[in-house]
Amino acid sequence: MPVGFQDSISNREYEAANKISEHENQRNNLIAQAKMARDNGQARLLGKKLDAIDTIDAQLRNVLQGVQESAQKQWQALQEYRTAQEKAQKEARQEALRQFALLASGYAGQYDALSPQDKDSFISKIVARYGTNYADVYGILENAVAKQQTESVQKQKNKLDIQKQELGIKKGQLDLLGGAADIQAKEALTKERDASARAADALAYSRYQADKKTPDKKTPDKKTPNDDTGDIAKNIIAGATRLSDLTSTELQEAKTDLRNLGFYNEAPPRWYIKMKNEEAGQTLLPEDVALVWEEYRKEITAEEV
Repeated sequence: MPVGFQDSISNREYEAANKISEHENQRNNLIAQAKMARDNGQARLLGKKLDAIDTIDAQLRNVLQGVQESAQKQWQALQEYRTAQEKAQKEARQEALRQFALLASGYAGQYDALSPQDKDSFISKIVARYGTNYADVYGILENAVAKQQTESVQKQKNKLDIQKQELGIKKGQLDLLGGAADIQAKEALTKERDASARAADALAYSRYQADKKTPDKKTPDKKTPNDDTGDIAKNIIAGATRLSDLTSTELQEAKTDLRNLGFYNEAPPRWYIKMKNEEAGQTLLPEDVALVWEEYRKEITAEEV
């Protein structure tokens, strides 16, 4: 409590005590005078003294009431002062803890490496330096250690996740390369098979032309291949060239020859049916011949690559 505040209380108490003592002395004198007036039979004087005593009693009661009110105010002021002091101390302690908490991460490694006895001494030194309590400092240090450990574990986890992602990307790249290689190999194999099939068909067609002498009179076919077929059409059938490679004049000539051979009709011509049956060594079903013919003729007559 401030010295000035204490002096103020003391002065008021002294003043009240002096007034009470003064009134008590006056009252005692009046009582003595009243007794004397009573003994002497002085009724009027006795009445005056009693009235004076009543006045003194009233003044004394006022002084006592003032003392009581003053004491109440003093108590309230003391409580307010004490509350303010406790609040200020609490705020100072919280600010000290806040400041220490900001620095706790720097102490965490040193603190975690200490033995239990050394940790106790370490905390006591911090309590003395910051004016805080033991429990608060202990809690802040333990939380700082736990936070560092958690962050360390998280960093390791993030590092492993990055490595896994990198491995996944590399694996994906390898899979893409492998897939691309497989696709290229399949495309090359398909092209090779198509080329072989076209070459076989062209060879069969050439053999058929060489072996054919006269058309079958019983089953005439306007689209029977003959020696009049142009070289361009023969090269297309043999797979040596495509319609898309020709000039407009060559294209018109080739399409005329191919049309005469039946390549623009959905139904396979008789020369093609006979050729396929001879290749198979048996009579094939019409639908089977029609299926392979459709694929074959579309490939021959394709004008776009």
